[in-house]
Amino acid sequence: METTETPTVFYIEHPHWHGLGYLLTELPTVPLHNLWDLLRWTFRRKPRPLLIAVDSFGKWGALACLASVLWRAPMVLWVNGEYFKEQREVLLAQRGVLRWFSYVWRLLAGWMAFSKARLIVPNSAHILGTLPDRVKGKAGAIVHPPFRRPASPETSVPPSSLPAAGVHLLTVMNLDFSSKTELTREAIASWLAPAVYDEMNVTWALCGDGLQMASFRAAICEAGLQERVKLLGKIDNVAAAYEWCHVLVHLTRLDAFPRVVMEAHAAGKPVITNSDSCGVREQVFHEETGLVVDGPTAFEAAVRRYAADSELARRHGENGRRQVESSFLIEHQRVRMSEQLRRLNG
Repeated sequence: METTETPTVFYIEHPHWHGLGYLLTELPTVPLHNLWDLLRWTFRRKPRPLLIAVDSFGKWGALACLASVLWRAPMVLWVNGEYFKEQREVLLAQRGVLRWFSYVWRLLAGWMAFSKARLIVPNSAHILGTLPDRVKGKAGAIVHPPFRRPASPETSVPPSSLPAAGVHLLTVMNLDFSSKTELTREAIASWLAPAVYDEMNVTWALCGDGLQMASFRAAICEAGLQERVKLLGKIDNVAAAYEWCHVLVHLTRLDAFPRVVMEAHAAGKPVITNSDSCGVREQVFHEETGLVVDGPTAFEAAVRRYAADSELARRHGENGRRQVESSFLIEHQRVRMSEQLRRLNG
């Protein structure tokens, strides 16, 4: 017999979550922050029926698996990236013996979470296609990372190191992973020649930090572009950087469904990306919401087109804004997630 009772969702809350809690507000929820929370609820009278939801692996995934076992409750895993590929890249970027212990633990925790999950919810069609064959039968409908409008207007003053004149390119990226960043590093250092930077008065700002930052600094210094490329690190007011830029450049080979593309589109900015940029291509459509390039010649041509044709940039940015409003807002994704969890409960 099917149950019609609305489930209570215990979700694992952690500092670097992808927004899972925001997707569950249509249902009664209880956050679990740590092992102590799990033990407290284990000895209390828990609501029935209940579900366990998690959007991460490692110790957070292990906590969800433990709760699922102790409470005999089905577990839902919202997958936001190519976890095993990411862990290999972190391993290669770090040094020391302890990195191997961390890597093995994370692999075990990842497989445990995949194996224990009753329902696996991918955050993009790209991630659905990368799921291991052994767990694809558990996959449900796609629930995208939700775009949340800012609670209040932010100041529009960009960092003082960014000039007002010229052509403004912006990249916002997690610099931990080589496959995510190597194409951007190559484009910054060599896809636009120094003479082109000077001719068009291009400033390229990079927001973000991570294990690959040193390689970016070295490439920029080797190309003599210290005055043209601004490494801003992590900044508090990234909205001001979107307002400053003319184009977001997001070149990558490892990205499930990046929020930065939604943020740029919501700010009315077009996006330049590469044809094999994973989940980015589910947001950037050539000649509609941005330009898709392959190699230095096409990239330079795309930058020149946007620099010379502000109406084209405005139109692509507006198309992107409408796409965000019609498909990616948090309200839409809440409904999709609630449908998945209610179906599992039934």
